[in-house]
Amino acid sequence: MISVIMAVFNGEKYISEAIDSILCQTYLKFEFIIINDCSNDQTYAILESYEKKDARLIIYRNNKNLGLTKSLNIGLKLSKGKYIARMDADDISHPTRFAKQVSFMGKHPETGILGTAYEVIDEEGKLIHCSSQPTEDEGIRWQTLFHNSFCHPSIIVRKSILDQNNIRYGNLHYAQDYKFTSQILEYSKGANLPEFLIQWRSSSTQISSRKKEDQQRAANKISKENIALLMDREFLTIEEVQKLRNLYYLKSSVKKDELPLLMKWIVIFHTYLSKNEFHHNDVEIKAISGQLVRIICSLTMRQFPLRKILKIIYQCIRINRLETIKQMKKYYFRMILLSSLL
Repeated sequence: MISVIMAVFNGEKYISEAIDSILCQTYLKFEFIIINDCSNDQTYAILESYEKKDARLIIYRNNKNLGLTKSLNIGLKLSKGKYIARMDADDISHPTRFAKQVSFMGKHPETGILGTAYEVIDEEGKLIHCSSQPTEDEGIRWQTLFHNSFCHPSIIVRKSILDQNNIRYGNLHYAQDYKFTSQILEYSKGANLPEFLIQWRSSSTQISSRKKEDQQRAANKISKENIALLMDREFLTIEEVQKLRNLYYLKSSVKKDELPLLMKWIVIFHTYLSKNEFHHNDVEIKAISGQLVRIICSLTMRQFPLRKILKIIYQCIRINRLETIKQMKKYYFRMILLSSLL
């Protein structure tokens, strides 16, 4: 059985659509625990109407507003299922989401957490874009060092992993999903289905929109902790972590005095390989190393003469020789060609 957990505060606008998407699942063995966090709109009345129609709904009403983190922990305490599935009050699950996730978990007992690809929709339900996360454990672990690797309302988790290791949503106001999934990956493998099984709504009422800077600061701290855990020591300053998180998605450029940070990034990668040597998927590792080399080459070869980045290029060759040569041809062939024409 699945225990579906949702926390809601003043969600009258979308709550019915979210609930309907769960009740319409082709997989029927679930309980649906909804924590009403002292809403002062019509949310509770809507929840009561659904509770009367479907016995699988369990409505819990907080006496005062406790916030998302504490509300989710109440849901975990009330849950009785083998699996915990998350759902948000303004998102929409595809009808086959649970069926496909339970099937995967049954075939892969080593996997403790499973998410899916997702579609981002606006407040009117119109598609903005589609987004995918790494599907294999190796890619998930690498990305989790810098960013969350799961669309949180898409995840399903083995409850035994949570109970045996006392994993709960920490005392965080922001990025609690990133911390939660990071903890789970300390004890089990992770995966993401490549299918788009949830629609994630981007709206002005979300924490990530209203308090973006606080969200980023919290995520930076979690990333710093994840890297320190991998390296067995404090390895980066919070400023360096923020820089690497931006570089991961090429949202920043590199200055000359920041080149040593790229070398640290390479050290992190080598440590990641050595710590995960028993989990190697050669295709996935090749993809990760290729991505890292492309990012580093893109950041350096455009800005600096070759003599300034020889050490970095050498390390890139060690990581992924073919990709490094490809990038050198891409950037330096143009320069050679241009100089021959002048």
